Amino acid sequence: MPPPHKVHLKGLNGLRAIAALAVVVMHTSIGLEPFGLPWNRLVNELGVFAVTVFFSLSGFLITYLLLLEKDDRGDVNVKEFYIR
Repeated sequence: MPPPHKVHLKGLNGLRAIAALAVVVMHTSIGLEPFGLPWNRLVNELGVFAVTVFFSLSGFLITYLLLLEKDDRGDVNVKEFYIR
């Protein structure tokens, strides 16, 4: 069977990138405290929210791709899906 068509949701990729960047900033700010630099609770809360957004979007995208494969092929080959 031919592989399913490629799906690219630009807006969601942008949101995932912003969320990932927020998590990096949060982890960086946690490492400032041992050096006597201020730790910002707001940055920490933003990072926690960003993790939630990132995992929610990832779950949506995985589910969406699985449903597309089921519509295209009639079933889902889980092994091939994870290899892709």
